Amino acid sequence: VLTMPVGLISIASYIVITSILTVIKKRSNKLSWYVEMELINLAVALLFTIPLAGFISKYDYMQPPFINYLLGLTISSVVFADIFRRAGIIDAKSSDADGNFERILLFIFVMALQWQYLFITLAGMFIYRLIRYRKFDITWVLSPAIGIGFAFLWFILMKNFLI
Repeated sequence: VLTMPVGLISIASYIVITSILTVIKKRSNKLSWYVEMELINLAVALLFTIPLAGFISKYDYMQPPFINYLLGLTISSVVFADIFRRAGIIDAKSSDADGNFERILLFIFVMALQWQYLFITLAGMFIYRLIRYRKFDITWVLSPAIGIGFAFLWFILMKNFLI
């Protein structure tokens, strides 16, 4: 992508747009403003990813389904962690590494239709949190539920060639 003018212009444009959106996003502490800006960021990412996927597949080894898979994987971990921070569900200074890793695994197993590994991950996550934190928190349910729900949505969108 970076060896061709179309790719360079697209990447540069995407970086400029997302930088502007990131600066605008920080100007308000309202959750609704933040969610709207994240949805705009997602729309921009999709607008760049979907048309470029055909271009990339002609000139690169990466194929559109894999690119869309990586986009979904990123959204399932990073975007939801940011929303959890903004909503006050997790501490704003928390790295949320546990939740990110958990949602990544759940996404992978749902996309691969590996139900046994999905349930092993859920059980392992619960046992880990029980040993480490010992006090139940809403994220114990919310994070995996959103991770699995989003993964199913992404799976349906990819299988029906909507992304």
